[in-house]
Amino acid sequence: MTNKKPGSLTTIASGALAALTGTLALDSLAYCRYRRDGGVDGFAAWEFSTGARSFDDVGAPGHVGKMIAAAAHVDISDCHAARTNSVVHWATGAAWGLSAAVVAAATGAAATPVGLAVGLAAFATSYAVLAPLGIYQPIWTYDINTLWKDFSGHLTFGLATGATVAALRSLTP
Repeated sequence: MTNKKPGSLTTIASGALAALTGTLALDSLAYCRYRRDGGVDGFAAWEFSTGARSFDDVGAPGHVGKMIAAAAHVDISDCHAARTNSVVHWATGAAWGLSAAVVAAATGAAATPVGLAVGLAAFATSYAVLAPLGIYQPIWTYDINTLWKDFSGHLTFGLATGATVAALRSLTP
């Protein structure tokens, strides 16, 4: 296993691709659960929250985006809720994916376990950050089924992210 430099273009590119793969894996799992539970929207409509008419209709990423904009004294109107949700969701996946690639490159560690650790860190950080912001409730208030869906989704993200970094690492000299 070669040890790529953490800031190399190869590492950054593999992190970006890994983030895309990991986020798509997490979202695919969530979408399958949504459909199993009676959801009717197609994947693209569901993925990009096309039915959202306000920030009341989007998930945590949209609320984080609105808070960040407000901190910068920018008001985002409700008509941009779906776009804000998608941008923050994918940007968050990109940040975690890049983290996995950089840690694996810097340490020379196997990428798949690093990806799983990053998925676990993303899960834990969600509750540690979003609960105090009022976007999530404290972790202990959720039922086990809700936590399992969130936890397993983040593990899926981490596994797909790490496996992609590992696969890309094996392709480069």
